[in-house]
Amino acid sequence: MKTGVSRWQATLEFPIIFLVWVDGEPIGNPSYSRPRTDVTARFPGLNNTNVPGGVFFFDSTAYENGVHTISWSVTDDSGKTGGVGSRFFKIEN
Repeated sequence: MKTGVSRWQATLEFPIIFLVWVDGEPIGNPSYSRPRTDVTARFPGLNNTNVPGGVFFFDSTAYENGVHTISWSVTDDSGKTGGVGSRFFKIEN
């Protein structure tokens, strides 16, 4: 089953690498640079404020049913990497 997740990120530095993680393992790079007018209005002037949205789809059947974690990380153009959020989610295929 294809499952989608979305996230936004507005930064002082220009973000260059985004990763999505499930249960502590990197599973891919989201499609990024999607408009989010709510974020643009709230955080004007940051490097990627005009297109801060991202989306990622993954196959949930690759995981056992139950509770898992999903998180996103960002590496900026100065080489700093950090987590930008995580959540628990439940898979019921």
